Amino acid sequence: MKQPTARLTFLSALTEYRCLTVRQSLAAGLASEQMTRRYGRELVKNGLVSVKPFQAMESSGRPENLILPTPKGFKAVGVNAKPLEQRLFLHQYYLNWCRIKFDDLKQFAVRPTFQVRSIGGFWPDGTLVLRSEKLDKSLLFFLEVDMGTESISGELAAKRGAYRELFSSRTYKEIGQYFNGFRVLFVFSDKSRLRAFLRLKRDLYSFIWSTDFQSLNRSGAGAAIWQRGAETSEQFSILGSLQSVTTDSEQTT
Repeated sequence: MKQPTARLTFLSALTEYRCLTVRQSLAAGLASEQMTRRYGRELVKNGLVSVKPFQAMESSGRPENLILPTPKGFKAVGVNAKPLEQRLFLHQYYLNWCRIKFDDLKQFAVRPTFQVRSIGGFWPDGTLVLRSEKLDKSLLFFLEVDMGTESISGELAAKRGAYRELFSSRTYKEIGQYFNGFRVLFVFSDKSRLRAFLRLKRDLYSFIWSTDFQSLNRSGAGAAIWQRGAETSEQFSILGSLQSVTTDSEQTT
């Protein structure tokens, strides 16, 4: 059965996110809550998506519905991928919120590009490029979303070491020869995990920036919510030198 264009457009976006709740679909600008529910029902009937009850960590109310593409759904839009495993639902949910918040950076006259890709055989949770056409400048970021399941002195220490090697070897230039360094953005599930991470101090290189999900969700990715390295006395914005574009645009409005 041939699907209407709007429904296929929604399905195609859904395969990029791997899963979405109704609230996330609205926040990402894909469809209203009403249309998302309608698309979900219609696509379920055709076996293109499944709907699973889902409870986020910060939620104490009713479970949300998580909409996920099925193998048939991926195939319908020409995507070679497998459905998300249930053990990854929570991590993907928070990764999607981060992606949506990064996309909101368009309001600062920069173009955000987000993708999941391998770099030197290493897989960050996401790769983000912020591009200012006015300044002819791009900034490179790698994203790590922490769900509190990895040891800070174990698995997270190994990740810091991998990024240190990525920085030293300049392998990150696979993404673009014009990049002169990068930042790693760690988003922690709560403030207690963030504080524990910051206590590492000597192992926190200046290119490692960190925040907690609540701050990101409340203030947005462009706000001064990021700890730089082991610095705890001041918070910064990831926009850095790109913020001058915002200042100029505000002065002309």
